[in-house]
Amino acid sequence: GFTLVQLSDLHIGPVQKKDWLSEVVRKTNALSPDAVVITGDMIDGLPEALSKEMTPLSGIRARFGVFGVTGNHEYYYNARGWVREFQALGITMLNNEHRVLPGGLVLGGVPDHTAARFGGNGPDASVAFLGAPSGPRILLSHKPNDEGLPAPGVSLQLSGHTHGGLIFFLAPLIGFYNAGYVNGLYHTPQGGLLYVSPGTGLWNGFSCRLGVPSEITRIVLHREEKAAR
Repeated sequence: GFTLVQLSDLHIGPVQKKDWLSEVVRKTNALSPDAVVITGDMIDGLPEALSKEMTPLSGIRARFGVFGVTGNHEYYYNARGWVREFQALGITMLNNEHRVLPGGLVLGGVPDHTAARFGGNGPDASVAFLGAPSGPRILLSHKPNDEGLPAPGVSLQLSGHTHGGLIFFLAPLIGFYNAGYVNGLYHTPQGGLLYVSPGTGLWNGFSCRLGVPSEITRIVLHREEKAAR
């Protein structure tokens, strides 16, 4: 019964601002999450321009914390500055690292591969889970099919980036660039599950949805029941 709430692709900037984000936080808190995860692309602008618009994120309430990873857009707008801002708002940013949550649940996170273009390290799931105890592993990655992903040994990967295709008839095109992962739950060739959020916000470069609603995703985890002998 462990409850995760996933937010993704908030894209706070010219279109979605503080008032909209406050409502997202209100709806998130109403779901009484054990943990909240944010899978990248939180912003579309520099910290000095948007830091005040992001303040509602400090109001997220989750029993065991709020966790995030960087998307490609963070790197276009001073990712190092934004990571400091996010952490000041109470978000634990996971950069090829993990945390162990109650019940032995291991939550890992990797940065977007765009980090390598800006002097950082790209995604590496093996490093993210280095030294982690055995147990169910959840991986946060902005892109569903980033370098080396989906990864073996991961029970569930949570991603975004695709916006669910934006418009229903664009889904095949978006899928072409994302290994067929566009929206919803998938079984991966590596033996795990992958959930791709259609995004909570709108990309400011194409602020339109048609037949692809935005989403605050509530995921309830249950232990696998072993068949009786």
